[in-house]
Amino acid sequence: MQVQQLISFLSSLKEPIRLSGGAKVANDLADVCTNLESFQEMSIEQFADFLSIAAHYRQTGEIPTTPTAKKQAAPISDSKILDEQKVGQFAQQLTELYEHVIEESISYGDIEQALKAADNSLNKDELFALAQELNIEKSLKSKKDAIKAIKDRFFDRKQNFQRTAF
Repeated sequence: MQVQQLISFLSSLKEPIRLSGGAKVANDLADVCTNLESFQEMSIEQFADFLSIAAHYRQTGEIPTTPTAKKQAAPISDSKILDEQKVGQFAQQLTELYEHVIEESISYGDIEQALKAADNSLNKDELFALAQELNIEKSLKSKKDAIKAIKDRFFDRKQNFQRTAF
């Protein structure tokens, strides 16, 4: 869900509130909608993170340098912990493989082996981060989706090159 959808929902409440005698609340809601327009392209999750940072700044006068204050306060499950170094290493390895995937010396098995290593070493969120590092913008719901999206990107490049090589 995007902030734009939130704006639309809140806007739909203005008239019923006004009709029920809440003109001031309806005007305040209109102001909220206007102020949200700068954030309309953000997802609700991104906007919530932004608000958490803003709340932390308001309380302490400092911008957090670690994940948002909201996330610091809440217990973090293992699936939410990202080993950025590990993600970076796999991103570098896979980027190099992607650059050379059109070479005959790189087989489909080599691609699958590299992806299997990533699948075995990274948790779901790390695989999502890896996909993002590899410029895969598709919505991913599971580790399987992430691996498939990466695999498709590599296989498509290899197949397209092989088709045009003849």
